[in-house]
Amino acid sequence: MVGIDNAITLSQAAGAGDARDTICAAFQRDAVRAADGLLVETCPGGLGVLSGMVRSWAAYDHAVTTAWSAPGVTEVDDRIRVENVPKPRTWQGQP
Repeated sequence: MVGIDNAITLSQAAGAGDARDTICAAFQRDAVRAADGLLVETCPGGLGVLSGMVRSWAAYDHAVTTAWSAPGVTEVDDRIRVENVPKPRTWQGQP
């Protein structure tokens, strides 16, 4: 062995504002849930706080997963409420 080349470079961790922007952008792209029902707050140190309401457990799961996958997020404080809103029934024929 002649030598070692240390090619490792470090980059700055994503800031709280960057994490919030990433999470909000992912919510806006998502067709599974309405982005208007959730609030996202981020704090230095990697904490993401989710609050508000979604209409299904699938939307809830997706929101929490999206927050966890944002760069710089190391902890998620989940305050989301799930409110199932049944679709109105339409009767065909006699009631």
